[in-house]
Amino acid sequence: PANPDPLTLRVWTSGDRVIIRGDVSERAVCSVFDLQGRKLTETGLTGGDLNSVTLPSGSKGVYLVRVTDGLKVTARKVVVL
Repeated sequence: PANPDPLTLRVWTSGDRVIIRGDVSERAVCSVFDLQGRKLTETGLTGGDLNSVTLPSGSKGVYLVRVTDGLKVTARKVVVL
């Protein structure tokens, strides 16, 4: 769509970081899980529309990124090469 929903979060990886673009509050939390359900990291986000979370070194594979902001929960799969 020409005008994407401003409430939608975009999540992608760059090197060993997960980038989260979209408006979140300062109460938002980002959790990263492997596909076996083990939590790798959990980080509080800063309010605003751009955040990044550093993954543990040597993390490669497919991960589930969950952003919880109050009652709103967004989950995305990302690949780390």
